[in-house]
Amino acid sequence: MHPLAQKETVAPEDLWDQPVIVSRQLYQGPGMERILGRNKEMLNIVATYNLMFNGSLMVEEGMGYAVVAAGWVVANFSEITLVDLVES
Repeated sequence: MHPLAQKETVAPEDLWDQPVIVSRQLYQGPGMERILGRNKEMLNIVATYNLMFNGSLMVEEGMGYAVVAAGWVVANFSEITLVDLVES
């Protein structure tokens, strides 16, 4: 299990040097810097998704760490751990 998956919470800076997968809406909107503390050019964004199911597949394949909206449920993926992202 990856060290980030073992944490109770993850801060934005924990993701700054990691491969990140974000929703297309987050990537195209103004919220990226507010949520992750850096603009998208300074992050290692490896992919975007339009459906969380697709993001889940990318995570399961080891492409990176998905940033998902609070309350989303990732079903049928026993290898995926959800950890809250909190302000640092």
